[in-house]
Amino acid sequence: MNTESLEKVKQIIERRITEEKFIIREHDDAVWGAKNRVIGLEYTLGEIDKEIEKNKDQGDALHTPGHAQTTKS
Repeated sequence: MNTESLEKVKQIIERRITEEKFIIREHDDAVWGAKNRVIGLEYTLGEIDKEIEKNKDQGDALHTPGHAQTTKS
């Protein structure tokens, strides 16, 4: 191949490398976002578990919606 043809092939390959790097970066951003969402959801589950344990320790009847506590007068 002559130099001109080789330069054209080189440009095509460089453009393809740039495109592939862009695809990889988009994928990495998507993966990073998904990992952060999972971390957030796992944290939320942990907080819910703590609240459930706290409710068990205090007695669920105190936290039942619609049941007001009464005091003797």
